[in-house]
Amino acid sequence: MYLTSLANTAKQRFEENLQKEYQSHAKMFLSRAIQLFDKMFSEDESVAIYALENVSNVWDYIESPIHFGHQFSIEEFVSLSSNQKNASKALFSFGSGYENNDENSPTEGTTKNTYPSHIKEWALFVKLVDLLDYLVILIIFIFAAGVVYHANVYPNHQVKGSSGIEFWRIWTIMKIPYWQVYGELYLDTLEASDASGCTDNATIWKADPSVERCPTGDWITPVIAAFYMMLTNWLLLNIVIAMFSARFDAIQERSEEKWRYYRHSVIFDYEDRIPSPLNFPFRILSLMDARKYPCHCPCFSTKGNTKNI
Repeated sequence: MYLTSLANTAKQRFEENLQKEYQSHAKMFLSRAIQLFDKMFSEDESVAIYALENVSNVWDYIESPIHFGHQFSIEEFVSLSSNQKNASKALFSFGSGYENNDENSPTEGTTKNTYPSHIKEWALFVKLVDLLDYLVILIIFIFAAGVVYHANVYPNHQVKGSSGIEFWRIWTIMKIPYWQVYGELYLDTLEASDASGCTDNATIWKADPSVERCPTGDWITPVIAAFYMMLTNWLLLNIVIAMFSARFDAIQERSEEKWRYYRHSVIFDYEDRIPSPLNFPFRILSLMDARKYPCHCPCFSTKGNTKNI
């Protein structure tokens, strides 16, 4: 935690070498802690569980290792198989006996159906952030193509003077390039081959914005449209597919780790809670105790060493 904070500080000061050094040391100490705990758990589970839940004072920070991992979201440590086994024993402590099996961990074939809803929402949110970056690029292309289309199809047209928002010229500028993304070509308009429902009389279309001006034919406009559709339909759409695929692979790699982390959080969050309405008298006692000892922290009163509290 401290090394990670130092690495973030070095990143803000653009000290890349120092940042990489802190990050490498943080990963090294984390891997050593994981290896040490796995070895302790394989040799003696009771000693490992005691060390996991024992409250100690380290650099004036009083906490147990498992709570420390939750507070600072150290998912690699909390999602260990040994921690999950300990959590499963706490969850099924009143059963006929707990056997070590894989029924409480997501399997490779059923992973998508076992994740909590907030993990799925998190994955969708991350994909939405990637989509926003893509939309910014797409909007720039749409505006650029729309301005070029409008300048060639409707030359010397003043984009102002409309009274209502529905007659703003911006909608005409964005209409053709936007729908071309979905495959609508508008070749009749770009080649000026369809003059129905419009007029070439400047007095009429300037006085009445509801009357559409007839398009003007130009050989360069279909060529520009061909290049624009090639970029948007081939390049940009394939880019967003590749972005989503890469993001999905990145999420899939850490999905089981996050599932284990949040499963452990839920189990130990409700480990010492009394269900409602039986907890009402204890709530009153907790409030009275909090008023009597305002600095008292109840999370250290049941497990581990509490001499320094």
